[in-house]
Amino acid sequence: MDKSYEEFYPSFEWVRGDAADTLRVRLPGFERHQINVQADKAGGLRITGERPLGGRRWFILSQDFAVPEDCSVEGMQVKFEEETLWVTLPKLRAKKGKESLLNMAVAVLVLLGLALLTFCPESVKLVPWAVSRRAFGAWMKVEASDGEEEKRSGTKRNGERLVRGRRCRRRNRWRVTAIQRLFLACKSVFKGPGTVPESADVEMLHFLLDKMRPEDVGLSTDLLFFKSKSSSRGTPRITFATICKCDNFSMCIFFLPPKAVIPLHDHPGMTVFSKLLVGSMHIKSYDWLDPVTSSFSTPSAKLRLAKLVLDSEFTAPCNTSILYPTAGGNIHTFTAITPCAVLDVLGPPYSKEDDHDITYYQDHPYRKYSDGDTDQGGVEDHCHGWLEEIDVSRYLKMDGVAYLGPQLKNVVEDTVGSSSAVVRWGALRQQHTVALRLMKNLLVRPEQKSIQADKFLLPKMAVGSYSSCLLILSMILILTPCAYQLQPAEVLSLLRINRLLNYPAVLSRWNVDTDFCSYEANPYVTIICYEESITQLHITGNKSAPPLPRSFSMTLLFATLYRLPNLKVLSLTSLGLWGPLTGKISRLSSLEIVNMSTNYLYGAIPKQVSRLTNLQTLILDHNMFSGRVPDLLGELPCLSVLSLKNNSLSGPLPDSFSSLKPLRVLVLSSNSLSGELPDLSSLSNLQVLDLENNYFGPRFPSLGRKVVTLVLRKNRFSGGLPAEVNSYYLLEHLDISFNRYTGPFPASLLSLPSIHYLSISGNRFTGMLLQSMSCNGELEYVDLSSNLLTGNLPTCLISDSKNKVALYSANCFVTKDHSQHPLSFCQNQALAVGIIPHKENKVSGAKATLMIGIMGGIFGSIFLGMIIFFSLKKATMKPALNKSQRSLAEHASVGYSSQLLPDASYILQTMKLGELGVPPYRSFSLEELEAATNNFDTSSFMGEGSHGQMYRGKLQDGSLVAIRCLKLKKAPNSQNFRRHIELISKLRHHHLVSALGHGFEYYLDDSSVSRLFIVFEFVSNGTLRSNISEGVPGETLTWTHRISAAIGVVKGIQFLHGGMVPGLFANDLKITNVLLDEHLVAKISSYNLPILAEDMKCEMMVGSSSSGLREPNERTKYMDKIDIHDLGVILLEIITGRPIICNSEVVNIMKNQLQESIAADGIARMSFVDPVIINACCDESLKTVMEICLRCLSKEPTQRPSIEDVLWNLQFAAQVQESWGRYSHSSEESPLSPSLPPQSPIALSC
Repeated sequence: MDKSYEEFYPSFEWVRGDAADTLRVRLPGFERHQINVQADKAGGLRITGERPLGGRRWFILSQDFAVPEDCSVEGMQVKFEEETLWVTLPKLRAKKGKESLLNMAVAVLVLLGLALLTFCPESVKLVPWAVSRRAFGAWMKVEASDGEEEKRSGTKRNGERLVRGRRCRRRNRWRVTAIQRLFLACKSVFKGPGTVPESADVEMLHFLLDKMRPEDVGLSTDLLFFKSKSSSRGTPRITFATICKCDNFSMCIFFLPPKAVIPLHDHPGMTVFSKLLVGSMHIKSYDWLDPVTSSFSTPSAKLRLAKLVLDSEFTAPCNTSILYPTAGGNIHTFTAITPCAVLDVLGPPYSKEDDHDITYYQDHPYRKYSDGDTDQGGVEDHCHGWLEEIDVSRYLKMDGVAYLGPQLKNVVEDTVGSSSAVVRWGALRQQHTVALRLMKNLLVRPEQKSIQADKFLLPKMAVGSYSSCLLILSMILILTPCAYQLQPAEVLSLLRINRLLNYPAVLSRWNVDTDFCSYEANPYVTIICYEESITQLHITGNKSAPPLPRSFSMTLLFATLYRLPNLKVLSLTSLGLWGPLTGKISRLSSLEIVNMSTNYLYGAIPKQVSRLTNLQTLILDHNMFSGRVPDLLGELPCLSVLSLKNNSLSGPLPDSFSSLKPLRVLVLSSNSLSGELPDLSSLSNLQVLDLENNYFGPRFPSLGRKVVTLVLRKNRFSGGLPAEVNSYYLLEHLDISFNRYTGPFPASLLSLPSIHYLSISGNRFTGMLLQSMSCNGELEYVDLSSNLLTGNLPTCLISDSKNKVALYSANCFVTKDHSQHPLSFCQNQALAVGIIPHKENKVSGAKATLMIGIMGGIFGSIFLGMIIFFSLKKATMKPALNKSQRSLAEHASVGYSSQLLPDASYILQTMKLGELGVPPYRSFSLEELEAATNNFDTSSFMGEGSHGQMYRGKLQDGSLVAIRCLKLKKAPNSQNFRRHIELISKLRHHHLVSALGHGFEYYLDDSSVSRLFIVFEFVSNGTLRSNISEGVPGETLTWTHRISAAIGVVKGIQFLHGGMVPGLFANDLKITNVLLDEHLVAKISSYNLPILAEDMKCEMMVGSSSSGLREPNERTKYMDKIDIHDLGVILLEIITGRPIICNSEVVNIMKNQLQESIAADGIARMSFVDPVIINACCDESLKTVMEICLRCLSKEPTQRPSIEDVLWNLQFAAQVQESWGRYSHSSEESPLSPSLPPQSPIALSC
């Protein structure tokens, strides 16, 4: 029979003893044989057991207990009687011996203290003075003079360690825990009965409690108590653990099992802070409504009207609740939903003697006792209730347990008095402060010879009896443990820093209070301490502070700072420091942040800075440093911020900076640095680069793509902007003004995704802007002034908003204002970029006539020579048409004159023959082609399309080629024919299947061309469709490589449209005509060859297609939009991974589904996407591609984007995907990922 278990939670308490501690556990209903007590591996106790409840129901017990540190589980004794388990744990002998020694020391200390109070009652105030005097004296024994300090620095450090070790040998160093910090704060906030903490103190406690975690009080959610989901039968028992209790406040933790209730209870005259540490509970609270107005009459003397403040559920972690004596919900009730732990801080605590006793209440609806059980005005008041005092002693069960969390170090029992008290260690610290004031006036300032006893609250008797009292004090000092928050040597170091800085006004408090670690942070002085040492020192003076006196020494300053061994952050700004930065800064090996800006430091930056291996931030702005930037700075492994602006540094930036991988901010503005910048593209974390007002140049810096702020203002950069600037998708601030940039202005900078600030003023950018150009909506500042720009100012830059500024003066825009130059000015200046003559040279009439004559003679000779050359050329070309039937005209592309190629001047001159990795274009003989294809055998046949048959061939050098055979329907005009062949030879691009050469076959009768052979490079990795939808078995392209392939197709189309004038349009783009090479580079294999333009003209101008252009005139007008629509179909198949048959109805159906998926959320959108790429694509990247695809498929040609717009969006999608891929845990490890079973294609035919 299966058992049904219910968890049992026992009540327990620890009974402390001298020789042993005893754990008493109440186990009602249990018998001895049902209980098992054992020690776990961690040295704790575990009590387990079970007993029947009746039927199949059983109680199960499993409870863990933490053993006190001074006890051992070895030799424990277990006894069970009267349903109570007693576990006795003996105390450790070593601990006992140490406690005995400590008790003896305390007894001696008390006796000597009493003797001191008897014979010298006022001299007790000199105890901290003697401590400080002894430490200072020992330190001064090895203190060298200012001139000899560096020689004896080692001896001084040794002496300092000896003093510290001698005085602090018995000091127990303890870390300030969160509960300790809360306790100290409560001591300073709660002043006793009848007082309410000030608002600032309340905020401080509220902040500390909000940061409290269960672990801070020794709790863990893994405890069995917090894992229970059901309560035991009967009334759930509530337990509590008192952390501390004194006259002014108490701290307690309440543990509530599920369904446990603490009834409504008040806190008379008390301020309460409640923090839910673990679990969920319902809280309901009231405040008394006084005085009782006429509209709220009291029906009975036992009832009292209260206003509902809170009625909600809370789940940890949550904010701290604050209850004031008369507000905030001073009367509240807790109902546990799950096992809970609540930390309560009460000030003052409950006390019957002080009239702070607890009272319990029961609440009744307001309607129940209002006007004879009727509501007022027919409306029930849900905001009020009647509270009735009740007695809960019969059913409210609370058991006290021992607090086993982090102990409070400064809570001791006053065995002399009759009650416990809290000894405030802050008094010791205050006496220490007074002693240091006295010490400083005695020793730090030698010119002060007398002691003003009344100033330091020291009576004359104490001053006159030093010799008699110090004898007794010396005995006390041997046994008194060190209680300083800051080591004396560090206190003295700060005092000496104050003297070295000539006692600045911002450090005036240091003259009267040396409790440095208790200072509140402010904009001028901040001191952070950790474990009795200073870790951060921030001092900021007046920005106009003059240089310090001539006696100041940077060497002495850093020698003093060396006595702060744990210093991590050093900020000394606007203090008038002067002199060279000493190399001894390297001795402060713990430094992570150094800021010494706005001072008078000069000389070279010491190379020893590179020894600070932990240095993360170095700021030396607004000084007078000179020389070069140290090359060794590039070897700092953690440097992320380097700012050296407004100095006199010169020379180039070291190449070692290219290896500063963590560098995020580099500011070098307002120096005299020059030369080329090193390659910073490998600095993937660089976000800010400020090089303003230097002499860098001429090349634009090579940067990573994460740059956010780029300031190159007032340098010597020249040339055009690189294309990589358009890929800085995080760039927000770009300032390249007042340089020597030339060339077309990239208008895409206006629409960068994150751009807010753009300034290109003071350059020589050219180009025409259009009103229809787009801008980023977040663009706030644009300065285009003093360039050579023409056209119209984009509409997006014209705004009446005060938040947007657009400057464009001194250009040649078509505007109504008079700030623009005439158009001829920009045209003339563009011819001689940047060269504007200030004076016109006056040439005499005779010289001018001579120059005109000479130039006329030269041009005449050239013209006559050209006529003779072309006449001879024409005569030699006539016999070429009289060759036999099998002869081939071998005309290389370079063999035609420029006169026969009027359109060749429009070819992009940047495309060179050898840079694509393919051999130069040449002519082939028919014999070569027949040998390559085995006489055009059927085994070499690859297929046939609208542009002829395709054969695969192998040339004599072993290279594979594809040969297209075109049968011409009519004899072309010879001049146009040669012109088209020349143009084809220039169509060589990275994303086109480039032509390698051509060959002719002539008719026998009239020697006209019968067939044209065009030889292309062979691409062997299949089509784009075979790598996506049809699928190479087991593999398919990832999303990253799909975007890359789409970008390649777009770049190929861009070249076809703009690579020549007129461009090649209506290229019948299909995904099957896009091939992939061995590097997965997409290449368009079929495009509208010029040789077929006249032959295929009628076919291109008639018929309908899915592109939406049916009329011939419309197709002629929007020829470029046909390819955009075909590109949209290709993108659609890339996204879905399903073959799409070319049919307008099918495309429209898929287009509607695409539009719905874009509007849906991320999960619904993924249902439209190829399942292969779902887990390896960024949603933002995918959505960007889907949106541009939808625009490409627009029915109206005018609504389709330009090819440049498509390219920009795809590149942006690729960048987003790349950034996402770096931080995701995608399983992609190669360009190809395992594919799922292929989906059924859309089987609708054209």
